[in-house]
Order: sequence, then structure tokens, then C-alpha cells
Amino acid sequence: IEVGGARCTATLITDTVMLTAAHCLYDQWAAGRSDGQAFFGPTRSEAEVVDIDDILPHFLYRPKYIREADIGLVRLAEPPPGDIQPMAWNRDALDIAVVGQTVDLVGYGVTDGEAQTGAGVKREVALSIDEIREQLIGIGDDTQNICQGDSGGPAFLDIDGVPTVIAVSSFGSNFCQNRSFSTRSDVFVDFVDEVVQAWSGPCQNDFQCVTDGCGAFPDPDCGVCGLEGVCGQDC
Repeated sequence: IEVGGARCTATLITDTVMLTAAHCLYDQWAAGRSDGQAFFGPTRSEAEVVDIDDILPHFLYRPKYIREADIGLVRLAEPPPGDIQPMAWNRDALDIAVVGQTVDLVGYGVTDGEAQTGAGVKREVALSIDEIREQLIGIGDDTQNICQGDSGGPAFLDIDGVPTVIAVSSFGSNFCQNRSFSTRSDVFVDFVDEVVQAWSGPCQNDFQCVTDGCGAFPDPDCGVCGLEGVCGQDC
């Protein structure tokens, strides 16, 4: 995806919603803009392009604290072309048992962190999880890792035979020469569900308050505590 000056990676999780990292979206969102483009294909030059309609970083994310709540969502103007299908993402709490398991990381990032070259090609690498934290999993080493442009990309774990996104690539060392960390999806299930509903469910964020049939989350237009983290006086 390209949002403002940021080029990152994202995963389709519904027909029109993609999961990515908050730091890929924050500057554009903070500037009051929500446009961008999503590129579907093996390389950027061969990609089918879909416009982005809306973006939302997690409301607790702040640029100085990239280790906190580094998860966000992108809404496409239309579903992607062809037979591209949404991927499964993990809702179940991870525990220490995940350490030592292998995940497949996918991204369009650079291959040389110091020279910042090699971006724009979809690549994948299998890595072992070496640590689990409250919001993060640790992965990678000085020879195989994520790098700039891979941010927001998925870490797929095989769950019951289904490649499932358990985390999105967040941050690593300077020039990508050491291990890195990805933000867990299971920690932010409520955020993802609420935004997906607000964007595409029966009670959308469309300036009209609907009180019936909204399911687990109320219509965001009915409350003073804004979905984007901007609160009304009574929140």
C-alpha cells in the first residue's frame, strides 16, 4: 500500500478492509487525509491498483511509541480484482506455546536496509518465533528479517491447516540487521471488529445513528466517544 509518503504491506481480511501497521497510516491520518492506493500483484510494476477510501490507525498509537498499539486498518474503494480472497486472522489469545513455532512473513520491502534498495517485490521468509510479549512477537536475526516496506505485512501461522495472520510487522533494528517485532492481532480484536463494522456493517460510521441490529458494537454515530479517538465533551 502507498499512503502519503509511506509504502508498506497490508493483508486483505474482508472484501474491502486490509490489516496493516498504524505507523504506515498515522502521518496521513493526522494530516486529515485518508486517500492512498493498494497494489495487488507479485511486483509493484505488475500490480492491479485499487484506490483507498479510508484509513484508521489504532487510537492509542503515537509516533514516539511505535511499540504500542501499532496496528491499523485500510478501507478500499472497491474489492480487489480477480479471485483475490480475504485471509484469516487470529482472534485467540497467544501464549508461551507459540515460541519456537514457524511463521511465514510476507512483504514488499527493501532487501538492503542501509542502501534502501530492492523494494517493490513480494517476498516471503519462514522464521521462528523467539519471544512473546504483551502486544508483540519477536522474530528474525541478522541474516533473515523484515525491513522498510515490509511494515504492516503479515506473519502467517498455520492454524488447523489454514494460513492465519497472527501479527503485523512493526519495527526492528537500524538497517534491519538484527531481530524484529510484529504486533499481535489477538490483542486488538475489538478494535478490528468495531472498525470493520463501522465501515461495512449494518451500523456504519455514516453520520446517521442506528440503534437496532448493530450486534456487539453500537453505531459509532450514536455516541460522543468518537471511533477515531476524538471525544465529544461528554465522553
